[in-house]
Amino acid sequence: MRLWLVALAFVIAAPRVVSAHPAPAVDANNRYVKLSPMGDRVRVAYTIYLGEIPGNLGRKGIDRDQDGEVSDAEAMTWGKGFAAELGRQLEVELDGVAAPVTWTDVVPGMGSPSVDAGAFSLDLITWICAPKVGGRHQLDLVDHYALLPAGEAELRVEPSPGVRLDVMRVGNGPMEERLVRFDGDAAPLSRGLHVVWVAGPDAEAPADGRCPRPPAGSDEDRALRRGALWAGAGALVVTTIAGALALLVGRRRRRRAP
Repeated sequence: MRLWLVALAFVIAAPRVVSAHPAPAVDANNRYVKLSPMGDRVRVAYTIYLGEIPGNLGRKGIDRDQDGEVSDAEAMTWGKGFAAELGRQLEVELDGVAAPVTWTDVVPGMGSPSVDAGAFSLDLITWICAPKVGGRHQLDLVDHYALLPAGEAELRVEPSPGVRLDVMRVGNGPMEERLVRFDGDAAPLSRGLHVVWVAGPDAEAPADGRCPRPPAGSDEDRALRRGALWAGAGALVVTTIAGALALLVGRRRRRRAP
């Protein structure tokens, strides 16, 4: 798999303007990483977009039977190999616990199957599970994967509803916005990403089997139930007060009416 990546390194990257939307470059490879902190996990969406020239070189290596076309099976073989190598280059800790990267979605986007075509993409998704549901969480991620030749890279942190972001930092510098872009950096997250958030009782934590739930009757399970109960009670109180105020205002208006 690395043979064609070595060939890509010989393509000279020219200056380029950073785009606001994922798109292929001519002579470079782009990277887009989106993190979605939730109540019990982080969803990581990772997209690689090979440019026109590197993509053309890469297709020739992916076409293993040399029939002039990249079949779905050949594209998937390449995608899984790339994903495995990328996963080995990622260091992830959630709440201080090391988390191996297992990609649940590997989706090559070849467009045309022809080996004479150009740009193509690879979309990956992994779910990093937290050791507890709700409360304060901390993610530390280091990405050592050097994508050459390097084009633009984009990092986005987009929390789910019910999640409050407290700290976002890349290397020693704070992230002032939830979206940051880099240009020409082969491994922009090699300095490390640090994100801290607080998940409230209404934060999303799907019971989809991806992340283990606390056993029924455990301290954590009882705490979750108490949190949900208090959240529901709070919402009921707010609704009751709002209704009472509306009723009181209505009565006063009727009394003042001629």
